Amino acid sequence: LLAFNSIKYSMDDKTIYAERGIIYFRRVAIPLDQITDITLVQGLVMRYFNIWTLQIQTAGRGYAFPEAVLICLQNPEQIRDEIINTRETYIKSLKSI
Repeated sequence: LLAFNSIKYSMDDKTIYAERGIIYFRRVAIPLDQITDITLVQGLVMRYFNIWTLQIQTAGRGYAFPEAVLICLQNPEQIRDEIINTRETYIKSLKSI
């Protein structure tokens, strides 16, 4: 329970913020315009509990791993769609400048 209370996600109109950690704290800010891939993952145990992991990959960071991993989600499609829609709105606003 303590581990799940140490995970936080938020998003504004141009950035996703992910925080997690108990002993080692990690905070990531991901610009929406750098997102290249969003993957939904559900293993066997996760399927039993109907929870998902959402992995966010970005361009140009050079990491072999996702930039952020949002875990224990019960509505991953809704969250993915919200990220995609907010990203598209942000990119359109950049083009109109």
